[in-house]
Amino acid sequence: MEEEAATLARVGEDPAAAAVLVRRHQAVMTRFVSRMLGADDPGVDDVVQKAFIAAFAHPQRYDGRSSVQTWLLGIAHNTARMTLRSRVRRRQVVELFGVVQSLWPRTAAPEVEAQELGGRLRAALDTLDPDRRAVFLLTEAEGFTAAEVAEIVGAPAGTVRRWRVEARDRLRPLLADLREVAS
Repeated sequence: MEEEAATLARVGEDPAAAAVLVRRHQAVMTRFVSRMLGADDPGVDDVVQKAFIAAFAHPQRYDGRSSVQTWLLGIAHNTARMTLRSRVRRRQVVELFGVVQSLWPRTAAPEVEAQELGGRLRAALDTLDPDRRAVFLLTEAEGFTAAEVAEIVGAPAGTVRRWRVEARDRLRPLLADLREVAS
């Protein structure tokens, strides 16, 4: 942790330090942002890049209370959340679900099923507000603890745990029929 903090402190005078941090953290940030925005969202790379730019413009804001990765993910979370909010302001909310198909044909090719499953998961995640979506993705998909996620999203750990439960409760009925498919 001290080594990464020292590397972060050098980004202003040493471009190689920034490159080291990008190489170390870009994959997890991209994965997180793509789950926040959607894997096929053309803005994923822009959001990740904006997060790195914001971090490297003000490395002194890192206070050492968490890991550099947690701090960077917090910036990525805020950047993704601002992106989502600005999109909502620019367009009307469209209905996320049409008629829900209980099951797709079992004769579909595996790649078609995977695409359909991905679409269903994306649509279900889109029903969550950005905070609950971030908490769900960071805890369930990325494996971060509630304490780490609390640092990332800037909320108390108890709130993070509540948001995780609320996200699960919201997603469970939307994806209930997938349990039938998996069995």
